[in-house]
This record gives sequence, C-alpha cells and structure tokens, in this order.
Amino acid sequence: MKPLFYCVTRVFGLSAAATFLCAASPVARAQWTTTVLHPPAANASTAYGGGSGQEAGTTVAVGGFQHAALWSGSSASWIDLSPAGSGGSQAYAADGGRQVGYAYVNFFNHAALWNGTAASWVDLQPAGAASSVAYGISGGQQAGIVNTQSRNHASLWSGTAASWVDLHPAAVEESELAGLGGGQQVGAAFMIVNSSEISHASLWSGSASSWVDLNPASASQSYAYATNGSIQVGRATILNVGIHASLWQGSAASWIDLNPAGSTGSDAYGVSGGLIVGDARINGSYHAGIWSGTSASWFDLSATMAPGYSDTYARSIWSDATTLYIAGYGRSASSGQNNALLWTQPIPAPPAVVLLGIGTFAVTRRRREEVRP
Repeated sequence: MKPLFYCVTRVFGLSAAATFLCAASPVARAQWTTTVLHPPAANASTAYGGGSGQEAGTTVAVGGFQHAALWSGSSASWIDLSPAGSGGSQAYAADGGRQVGYAYVNFFNHAALWNGTAASWVDLQPAGAASSVAYGISGGQQAGIVNTQSRNHASLWSGTAASWVDLHPAAVEESELAGLGGGQQVGAAFMIVNSSEISHASLWSGSASSWVDLNPASASQSYAYATNGSIQVGRATILNVGIHASLWQGSAASWIDLNPAGSTGSDAYGVSGGLIVGDARINGSYHAGIWSGTSASWFDLSATMAPGYSDTYARSIWSDATTLYIAGYGRSASSGQNNALLWTQPIPAPPAVVLLGIGTFAVTRRRREEVRP
C-alpha cells in the first residue's frame, strides 16, 4: 500500500483537517472513487471548482456555446446556469451554495454570481467597466478582474456590483485575482520588461496597498491560483527549465518547487488545508495529481482511474466531515472531448485521543483558469 499523505503540519501550521489526514493511517489508492459528471446531452464538459456539496464548471452542446454548469456529485444532477438572453457563460468556483463566473452579455463578459439557478444570476460588473470575470468565491466575497480603460484590474466583490473594490497596485500595468480564502486574495500583477508583459504571482489582503510580489528570484514569470489563508499555490516559469507547480508562504523567498521527479512541467491550481491539487506532464500527457507540500509527496490521481482518458486535470480541492473532494476533468480517449470529473475519498473517523499536542480534531473545508486546447 503506497502512502498518499505526508505530515507537513509542523511546517505550515495547517488546519485541523490537514492535521488529521496527516495523523491518520496511510490512505490506499484503491479508496479513490472517480465520478464522471459529464451530462449525456453535452459535447464537452469541465469542472473547475467546488464546495458545500456542489461542483461548478462548463458544458458545451454540440455546435453550441459554453454554458455555466452546476453539479451535486452526479451527472444526473447537472443544472444549466446560463442566464436567459446571454450568449454563453462559464462557472469557475462554488462555495456555500453560490457560484461565480461570467455571462456573455451585449458582446462582453460580465462577472456573474449565482445561487444555484440560471434565474438567480447577479451581474457583478461595476458601472463604467468594459468587461469583467469572477474566478473565485469564499464566504461572502468574490474575486476576479474588471477591465477599465483597456486594462484588467484585480477585483474584489461582496455580492453586488456596487460592492466592487479595486485591488490594482499603482506600480504595475495590469492585475488579476484568481482565487481567495482565509482573508487573502491571489493572482498576478503584470509589468513591462524589455518591451514584453510578464506576470508575477501576487498576494493581497483586501486592499491595493497590501500587494505582495511572490515571483521567485529564479523565475521569469509566475502566477498564483489559490490560497487557504496561509499558503498560496500556482506556477513559476523557471529560467531555462520550464513551468513548475509552486507553493508560497506569503513571500517570494518562501517559494517551494513542487514539480515531481520525471515531470517536464506542472501546475498547482487548488489548496485545502495542506493538500494541493493540479497536474504534471509525464511522457507527453497531463496527469491530475495531489501534493502535501513537497515535490516528493506528489500522487498521480490518474493511476486510480479506469482506462479511457488520455489526459487528466485537477482544479479544486475541498472537504466536509466525511469526504475529500477534487474537481477537474479528463480528455476522453475515444471522443477527444473533455469530461467533467469528481474524485472522492472517505476521511476516516478521527481517533478519540490527542495527537501532536493540538487537541481534538474537527474536519473543516477550507480559481484565472488556464484554457487547455
């Protein structure tokens, strides 16, 4: 039996959920279950985020537009969130029964907030903006971008267009938020270097002045996709090497390279407690995977699946009192189209003893998405 989790609690000061997973017995790969969320009526589908018993993503009809999609753990639970009158939509994240993304309205993307139905759509685009997208949601806040005067600005909302807060740092050309959690927001700031625009992974805590540049010294570019309030994850383009999944603890100097041995590149897109998900490129294929803080801890989720997918991608991770969830998608080897996927694994009941000197356990749960061809 190959252990999946490695205890990193003392390093990161992680949540009780992560601590419990570290303290529990090693988890067998056979305990993973993969659920195909792809609706039969769709040509393609992707799951990008999830939480509170829901998964958010996109479906594409044959010859049709992308439609924001919502699931509750099964293909049959699929709900089309695309608002009436829109020319298409996408959903990127879910939390607390609400979902975020965008709806294509009057030839432009408008940041969108839903409460489980197409009719519940709330347009988050502030007055005067050209376009906007919401990529993350946590608690009562939403994170994304607003385009003003042909420039993207990192943006934060609290449920309405009027609540918009501009987090754009004055020193950079453009900025974006990709995710949020635990009072932090992450994404990237874009600056001009040698006549080219490059991205630096970035961290905020609610204001433009709080901006922190996370770009490692060894990287030409970087991007942060998710945070749990203590650690941040994303990617860094290492000079003369390639794109590597990355982890930070609030500063550029804290950067940790998560690229697994044997991989020619990797990305980290989601984090919950001390567990990180993304994908690694091995032998020319993308493999969905999970880390627990080091490159050596990487576990190949595609190895737990039945054959049928040429590539797999993990985009979000969360848990409840009994189960660990990972949302993503895989490219069907037969159709060549993406299918939304949900990986689940039961969390064993915590022992009735005090471990690691931290008291009793309570499991708690706590993305700009790169477009794949």
